[in-house]
Amino acid sequence: MKTIKIDNSVIKLIGIILVFLALCITHFDLEDLAKYCRKVNVVENAGAKITDLMGQLSAERTKTERLERKLDSLDGQLQSVMEESEERKKRISGLSTELDEVERMIAKLKAWISINAYLSETIVKQIHAQCGSPMTKEDATCFIDTYKMGCDMLDCLGFAWDGNAAREEFDDFDTQKFWNAKKGDCRDFSLFTAAWLRHETEDAVGCLKIAVVMGNITKKIIYVSDGSQVYTVCGCFSDESCHCEVGVNNGSSPYESGFFQSTFLFDPQGGFYRGASTEEFDGGIIRLFSQDNYYDIDPDGNEVLGSLA
Repeated sequence: MKTIKIDNSVIKLIGIILVFLALCITHFDLEDLAKYCRKVNVVENAGAKITDLMGQLSAERTKTERLERKLDSLDGQLQSVMEESEERKKRISGLSTELDEVERMIAKLKAWISINAYLSETIVKQIHAQCGSPMTKEDATCFIDTYKMGCDMLDCLGFAWDGNAAREEFDDFDTQKFWNAKKGDCRDFSLFTAAWLRHETEDAVGCLKIAVVMGNITKKIIYVSDGSQVYTVCGCFSDESCHCEVGVNNGSSPYESGFFQSTFLFDPQGGFYRGASTEEFDGGIIRLFSQDNYYDIDPDGNEVLGSLA
């Protein structure tokens, strides 16, 4: 066998090459490993971030669901409020309609009271021409005799009671129609005679004093002042029957205590003196008509329950 001799320089070169190759191989493996590790870190970080985002997403979904439930609840409340609001609008509209109707009724009642507060000059002149005036004068005092007025209504003027004229409402009364018909119920007689008496008291001239004389055998004299009022007074008795008469008050208001004790009555159907209101009516609410108002009054408590004022 032939022996090959390798020179030391060649061996050194081979060693250098091997070392170089080893270094190259080692270098590239470490770099790849570093890249891999970096990729692994990125993936792990991405996974952690995804997990965190998933947690946040879950929390947001929970919040969203809670808000949706709250929104549903609020929608229900809003619907309820809207329905209630519509109902209130309907009630307000209904009340407004009722208020308008009440205002129309009040205006109608005011007009009716004003129209029938006084007899016309024409009717009063016809009464005086046919029956004479109920007023006499002594010195400077003028006396208005309500007994004569009541008697004249029946005997001289020929008015008659008509039970078929009884009705629930007052505001269909008219002084001119009653004068023409010459018949009616106690309300017609009282409203007419009160209007007549107001005319006589305000038409009295040249008198220092004006006195209303009620009754024939039993008499009551009431001196009229600027604050005096003539009323149509309607009330009931304990037996539940009702009647209307004419009352004169010398100045107190229906709102004042003692009003009924100082309001004295006479019956226009004959002119009889009936006493104070409290002595006449004992069956509950009393209704009054003045020349510009009406009053529903509880005489027990002296409380005005209704009026136009």
